[in-house]
Amino acid sequence: MILSTNKPTQSGKSLHQGLPLPHMGLDETKLGQLAGHHHSWLHNLRHQAFITAQKKGLPHPKDEKWRYTNFNKLSQAHFSDQSAHNLLPLFSLGHHPLLTELHTAHLLMMVNGQYRPDLSSKNDVPSGLFIQSLTDVLATSKEQVPTIQNLGIASKANGLSFLNLALLNQGLIINVAANTLIEPILHLVHYITDQDVACPIYHHITVQDHADLTIVETYIRETNNKFSSWSLPSLNIKLGKNSKLRHYKYHEEHELSFHTAETNVVLDSKANYENFYVTYGTVLNRHHLSIFMQGDHSQCQLNGLYILNDKNHTDIYTEINHQAYATTSKQSYKGILDDYSHGIFQGNIIMEKEAVKGNGQQLNKTLTLSPHAQSSSKPGLEIYVDDVQCSHGTTSGQIREDELFYLRSRGLDPDTAQRLVIGGFIEESLNDITHAKVKDAFSFAIHHPLEKGKMYDNGLTSRK
Repeated sequence: MILSTNKPTQSGKSLHQGLPLPHMGLDETKLGQLAGHHHSWLHNLRHQAFITAQKKGLPHPKDEKWRYTNFNKLSQAHFSDQSAHNLLPLFSLGHHPLLTELHTAHLLMMVNGQYRPDLSSKNDVPSGLFIQSLTDVLATSKEQVPTIQNLGIASKANGLSFLNLALLNQGLIINVAANTLIEPILHLVHYITDQDVACPIYHHITVQDHADLTIVETYIRETNNKFSSWSLPSLNIKLGKNSKLRHYKYHEEHELSFHTAETNVVLDSKANYENFYVTYGTVLNRHHLSIFMQGDHSQCQLNGLYILNDKNHTDIYTEINHQAYATTSKQSYKGILDDYSHGIFQGNIIMEKEAVKGNGQQLNKTLTLSPHAQSSSKPGLEIYVDDVQCSHGTTSGQIREDELFYLRSRGLDPDTAQRLVIGGFIEESLNDITHAKVKDAFSFAIHHPLEKGKMYDNGLTSRK
């Protein structure tokens, strides 16, 4: 049996020419100045990736996977060299509630896309955890670093993927040894100062057999609205047999920022991957998450919460490839939309012929607080095998009048009643976070501005 709710072209390739890449001052000379340019394998890799990125360009909105997100503004933008801004002061970072709540975590700091060991934790790295700067590895090692090519997932890549690969230079290589439980949370913070800067970042995380790691990935930007910026992080994750990774992402960049993130995860047998994503959106925010369940009995849980106002835009795209026996995936994404914001969830479950006894579930719920807000939801199933279980559901609506009436009948004013309903919706979503300390930290970071009274009448936090 073959069941597909999507309609790709017969060749699987795009029928539309991509948009031009934004101006970044890129040419072969600049690529030759990146770390490790003397290694022939790296020179060839960057060269071919740059050619492919130029050919593919930015995604075109007529491509099905990108139909809700228009890259015209990004295509016309101009960005400066990230290295010119590495030492600018960090004005408000230390006061961010998430860093305050996770002060005991092992901190890894990236500023304008560059690793800053001087701002990172000075404590010894826990035993069994190995962290290396990608720049140092590229400059000194003759061995190839893991990329989408040698992970076997290059066929799924787009123009943004190849652009990041062409600029392979900044990021971290993180490795957890087999049979190791890393107790401290690893907090990977990306901070952008007020500059027209593009930050291509490449991280590779390996969690070896029977190992366990919790990582929080945070994106913060200064709030001066005079400048735009572009974060284009690529995370490639490989999980060994019986390993576990809890991966949480908190995204709070400025509304004029562009954010195009890509995460690829490969799971071996009985591996377990948990992901939770919180975002407030930007002028263009694309969260692209691809899962490759290559081992029998592997599991993944993908959950998230997007809280949007003004004209902020968030496009969450997930693709889960069930490629082995008895694999299980669960997804639950919830959104709160106000003003003229647009929240998108596109979830695609692919049951390959090897995925006998596979189980895939997805759910998307949105709460709209304005008649002008847009909610788009597009679930997708591609099933190429019998004996699997798949389900998907979507709900979107406003706060129910009976809920407000009940709270007001208990003496609450309309604003307080509405805030309570929104708060309950947020906490329901955060219950999907299994790490108690991270859950509390995310809850505090979301609600902290509310406690100071910085809110709209409808209960949403102002992120300006």
